[in-house]
Amino acid sequence: MKNFNHEIYIGDRRVSNDDPTYIIAEIGSNHGQSLEKAKEMIDAAAECGADAAKFQSLKFESLYKTDKTDADIKTLFELIELSEDWYAALSQHCAKKGLHFMSAPTYLEAVKLLADVGSPALKIASPQFDLYPEITLEAKKHALPLIMSVGISSLGDIDRMMNLCIEEQIKDIVLLHCVSQYPTPAKNANLSFIQTLKNTYNCLVGYSDHTLGIHFPVSAVALGASVVEKHFTLDKTSAGPDHHFASEPTEFKLMVDQIRELKSGLGDGRKAQLTEWEKGHRERIAMKFVAKDNISAGDRFNSKNFVLKRGNGGIAREHLALIEKFTMKVDLRKNEMLEWQHLIEDTKG
Repeated sequence: MKNFNHEIYIGDRRVSNDDPTYIIAEIGSNHGQSLEKAKEMIDAAAECGADAAKFQSLKFESLYKTDKTDADIKTLFELIELSEDWYAALSQHCAKKGLHFMSAPTYLEAVKLLADVGSPALKIASPQFDLYPEITLEAKKHALPLIMSVGISSLGDIDRMMNLCIEEQIKDIVLLHCVSQYPTPAKNANLSFIQTLKNTYNCLVGYSDHTLGIHFPVSAVALGASVVEKHFTLDKTSAGPDHHFASEPTEFKLMVDQIRELKSGLGDGRKAQLTEWEKGHRERIAMKFVAKDNISAGDRFNSKNFVLKRGNGGIAREHLALIEKFTMKVDLRKNEMLEWQHLIEDTKG
């Protein structure tokens, strides 16, 4: 039984296993509390060929009990919070640049704020996936596709959330494999889990990357990721928690280009027709029949009288079963290549 859709729409963009990979530039909190910098990052993400620019909807007072939280957490949030007053401006700027505006709502009120400014999908971040399912239930009210990261969830946690989605008839989802380690060492990337998610839940899957470099997100596409999310920065050396493992524009664009090229080369799993170049190459390297010794007209074709060599013209070895029904129409000299005009069909048997 198919509980989840294998084809969803994020705005006017179809996402499926057969469509170009949907690529998200995760700006997150790297805007540095500057709306102008956030817009500059959107511009750069668009130039890199991303499909969406994504932020994180963070609000200290909605997430933490102040008297039970260390002061350094509050200080951090003063640097990374996304102002609710920016949502409309960011959404409009993304639309102007041909990108989708997204954010990961971490508190309930943010869901409606994002829906109201036209976000075409919602990202359910790893901490909100199974630890705060109320976010998903709130998102259901707006009937938007959900891109759900499973980073800090166990298989039991994922099962519980997927069963909740089935019960609530939430069908437009993409599960993102993710390792919530920043950066993620290669030995912990576990890319094969992409296929495990796909086979277990029979839904669209993707990959949210925290490794250094771009080879893991590119490889994820080969393993079936229909969505790729990668942290994005203008400068890795900038102050902030997420810059050091993010990709700068040059690297991010290279990732986008490689993903596009890889996706175009994956095909549909069926053996394709030979290209014209392959047909010509096959003809050039085919083994042809060449006479071992002189052969007389009237002799029945016998492969033992020939050796196989490459060359222009001639009859390829692949036609052996057919030409065994023929006799020699003319004499053939030693080392001469057999041609169709040298043969006549043996009508006697």
